Amino acid sequence: MTSVEHGGLIRRLAARTALACVALAIAGLAAEGILRLAFDPVDYLLPELEDDALLRNRVAPNSAGHDAWGYRNTHVPGKADIVTIGDSQTYGIGARASLAWPAQLARRTRRATYNLALGSYGPLEYEQLLQQKSLELRPSAIILGLYLGNDLLDAFNAVYLRPGRESLRHPEVPEEVIRDARDTVVRYSARKRSTKAFGGLRYWLSRHSVLYRVATLSTKTSLTRIEMKYFLPEDKPGHAIARTPGGRVIAGLTPGRRLAALDMESESVREGLRLTCEVLSRMNEFCRQHELTFGVVVIPTKESVYSHTDNGYVFSAPDLVDAVTTNESLARRLVIEHMADEQIPFLDALPHLTRELPNRQPYHGGYDGHPNAVGYGAIAGAIPETWCSVPAETTP
Repeated sequence: MTSVEHGGLIRRLAARTALACVALAIAGLAAEGILRLAFDPVDYLLPELEDDALLRNRVAPNSAGHDAWGYRNTHVPGKADIVTIGDSQTYGIGARASLAWPAQLARRTRRATYNLALGSYGPLEYEQLLQQKSLELRPSAIILGLYLGNDLLDAFNAVYLRPGRESLRHPEVPEEVIRDARDTVVRYSARKRSTKAFGGLRYWLSRHSVLYRVATLSTKTSLTRIEMKYFLPEDKPGHAIARTPGGRVIAGLTPGRRLAALDMESESVREGLRLTCEVLSRMNEFCRQHELTFGVVVIPTKESVYSHTDNGYVFSAPDLVDAVTTNESLARRLVIEHMADEQIPFLDALPHLTRELPNRQPYHGGYDGHPNAVGYGAIAGAIPETWCSVPAETTP
């Protein structure tokens, strides 16, 4: 083959390769467009987070299918009858946005509902959202999802580990307690970035491509990934497996993580409880002053739901699960007693979630601790109608 023939061959191969790349790109864009029609991007894309002085972080406006405020709604309305506030249990991790409990509540009550929730938020962030954002939507009701699994410790961390709320600190909290809490947060934050090949490209695709997220099942709303319950590792530290008396795997649990945030012998958790109760009182008073209905949904841990049944579930780490449920029961009682004393309307979601068992599972089978669509439906269905009623407009 002459050099001229060789050069011609190279050019033809290059042209064909370029044509194939263009065809693949067009096919990929077409597939992306079709999938965005079939799947809501907010259920699949990884949102971009921004720093916030008091909220710590927030989703960037219009990021990954979120609305202009950075929340999991189709848009920011001029008015919403109900505003829900909370963390990931209210945001709806583990279910599509249309199946989170605020969305199911909206369909059940036929009231316009805005979901003002985000994972990692806690009681102090809830109060901030109530004061800064909720009134812009001119609601009639505010419903708070209080998750016992981490909200007490989140309250402590927000006041003692971040600047801006020094006036809320108790002078008798020992410095070593604050130092230990800070060290714990640092250890959790020191998780290494992905070292997989093309890690940067994968991260970009996770934030922008529904096709990539669906193809890799890299989302908690992809039920196929979560439902691998029959392949849960038995020896994972701090974890447990729930089985039926016959030995069938029902769900994975994370009692080690939950106990760290619910240990009532911990000074940081007890101080977080005090701060949480104070926040609830202030939020209730804020709503009273603005003539808003206020209600608190007390959301239990997955561990408590599977423990408080008569189905005879067997746990692979029974002592650890029992420690979680014992401490959580005490925390629940103290929070509920405070709300009763303050005349704050509340709903304990625990019996409504346990009632789904054993016929329907309110959680996914894996280790994830968020409810599934059934669990979120149980929460929405238990919220009193009186919390959602909208006052009749007066005739001028």
